[in-house]
Amino acid sequence: MATQSVFERPVLEVAKPTQLAVRPIAAPKKIHPVFWAFLLIYLGTWAGHYTSADAAQKIQWARQIIAGGPYWVDLTTGNAPKYGIGHSLISIPPLIAARLVNRFTGIHAEAPFYTLLFVLNSALLVYLVARYLRDRGYSTSNIWMTACAVGLATSWWPYSKLDASECVVATLFMTALVLLLENHPILAFTCASFMVLLRSDAAILLLLLVGWELWRNKFRVRWLTVAVGIGPTALFYCFVNYMRFGTILDHGYHGEPFSNPLLFGVYGILFSAGKSVFLFSPALLLGFLGWRRFRERLPQDAFLFAAVFTAQLLLYARWWDWSGDDSWGVRFMLPSVVLMTIPCVELLSRRRLLTAAALTAGLLVQLPALLLPPLEYVVFLHSAPFTRQSVYVDDEHTRSRLDFEDMRYNPRYSELSAGYALLELRLGIAPPPTSAEEQGRTGTPVVDILRSLPEPQGCRWDLIWCHLHSRPDQHIAARRQP
Repeated sequence: MATQSVFERPVLEVAKPTQLAVRPIAAPKKIHPVFWAFLLIYLGTWAGHYTSADAAQKIQWARQIIAGGPYWVDLTTGNAPKYGIGHSLISIPPLIAARLVNRFTGIHAEAPFYTLLFVLNSALLVYLVARYLRDRGYSTSNIWMTACAVGLATSWWPYSKLDASECVVATLFMTALVLLLENHPILAFTCASFMVLLRSDAAILLLLLVGWELWRNKFRVRWLTVAVGIGPTALFYCFVNYMRFGTILDHGYHGEPFSNPLLFGVYGILFSAGKSVFLFSPALLLGFLGWRRFRERLPQDAFLFAAVFTAQLLLYARWWDWSGDDSWGVRFMLPSVVLMTIPCVELLSRRRLLTAAALTAGLLVQLPALLLPPLEYVVFLHSAPFTRQSVYVDDEHTRSRLDFEDMRYNPRYSELSAGYALLELRLGIAPPPTSAEEQGRTGTPVVDILRSLPEPQGCRWDLIWCHLHSRPDQHIAARRQP
């Protein structure tokens, strides 16, 4: 009997491409250093003060829950609490911890304890991205580079300073995704269902995740698992809505319709000069460019990420306030920006020059929001009577009110332009004021408009460490108490 030569044996018996695609030898076993590294980075730019009026109402509801009521009426407005109860529930532990610290030390630490929650949340999401990539078999170098792309070169970093519900929604979605991959479906859907307690519109993300899990399991019936994971949260959601509004169908957004023209909203979110998601998250472009290779390796995951991005884009493009202000960029799209940046993992080692350029641009874009309050310009647009010289008119004294449309569509008055103008003013390197005649020809530079803003008291930078150093007698530097 003739013996079979080793060179004649089928290659598939030695190593199957599908097996190598799932878990190569280079995949790391431990990725917890990712969490600690990004926690240190985010702590470095931590602000430690309240940031938004929306969050103030959510915190007020948390305070009322801690105090034992009233539960269904906001004491500051006299109306039912407007926002999802999920944000108020996650705010309770840091508020209780702050009260204990105050009782035993006399230090008022409510704002730092509360905002620290979002710093931890931001580091946790980057860790979950790394864990997802590890479970999908990527190498250590690609995992760290993708973590840097998501965590440093997108708007995710500035949102470690902001108390937006979308940040927690993104982390819960990523948590559920990792748990499903690691075969913990009930716990995964429990985490995913909590997204709806934060934002009612997150139900779309929950449905996409359920569909992805069914597709991944070849549409085998797993409704019992889904029901056990989602059911308790769904019942609680209905109960809270009924107690607030007398019906489970009311979500609290009276008079805020989906009235924006779809194409205008899509253009604004994707391509506008002042709010484009690619402008505020340059690494997102790498994710789109790497999506095709990512789809070849992980088709189900690739279509899930694309579906989340498309669903959020079409939904929020119709919202009357499509840009989601007050926000740094478009906060509504934050979960899908994170997900669609992940496919850049397939591009990082192939397009090194493009990768370096996108990551550098991402860091530079986030710089004003890291050193200064990310919402400072937006907040002053609400209240201060900023005006700009009208261009190409006969009367050089004709001025127009600077409003949100200027910020959204005119690059001269965008958040990025204003952010760098504020940096110049803080550093004392701003150019001299432009003459009225020159402004009539080219428009009023945003730096001239911002000269009327008052100088910050204490530290000029929006960092808790700077405030503590400049005012050691005050343990809290909370700029905007709710």
